[in-house]
Amino acid sequence: MYKNVSMIQKALDLWMELYYNKNVSMIQKRGGFNGNSLKQQVKIIYVDKVIKAIKNNGFIIEDRPKNKIFIRRFRLNPSSIKKILLKLNASSLYKIDDDRNKDYYGDEPVVFFILDEKLVNFHGEDEKVKIYIKIKLYEDDIVPVISFHEAEH
Repeated sequence: MYKNVSMIQKALDLWMELYYNKNVSMIQKRGGFNGNSLKQQVKIIYVDKVIKAIKNNGFIIEDRPKNKIFIRRFRLNPSSIKKILLKLNASSLYKIDDDRNKDYYGDEPVVFFILDEKLVNFHGEDEKVKIYIKIKLYEDDIVPVISFHEAEH
């Protein structure tokens, strides 16, 4: 676990460099960076892989109390959850961090998103909600959705 922000940033930069090196051919196929920074390009590639897995129904919502409450409150079903997850993009990705619990899905980092959505609550009222989504990409085709609930900040 990293003790301070600069160590986390160094780790993030290293992970991005390694991830970039692993995906150089994909970046070249896309025509280079297209004016994006390395960090932005890596985010785009990562999110593309996540979206591909979600489109193929390769996502699992972790069975956590906050997730269950949120899903019940807005009467979400697998189809509506999938529609929300397909809206993830590089600009909604706000943080990448070391996973403190590597036993379940390996050494890949956890990735955090915030999405602004308009949902219908269980009273039938429209409600604007910031959704906090924490995921991992596991072996390029499975996306464990660790957190899927209203943002607390």
